[in-house]
Amino acid sequence: MYCDILKQNMIPSLRRPGHRAVFQHDNEPKHTSKMTTALLKKLSVKVMDWPSISPDLNSFEHLWGILKLKVELSKASNIHQVCDIIVKE
Repeated sequence: MYCDILKQNMIPSLRRPGHRAVFQHDNEPKHTSKMTTALLKKLSVKVMDWPSISPDLNSFEHLWGILKLKVELSKASNIHQVCDIIVKE
């Protein structure tokens, strides 16, 4: 199932013209299974080395803080403005 998600969604977005990317995922078993590793290798997807359970490398934690600051600085007066700012960022 995870490999299907990668093939149908992630891989096409990495293959956009002019788009260079390195895929990152944690060391959860489904991410490092033989099947997943073989698929990524077969498709020549560069995978970033990623220590398991590393709080310093949790990019989403940093993302939420940045988004919160952008919304606060914008002084949005309604939910629609907040949504527009989030989508823009």
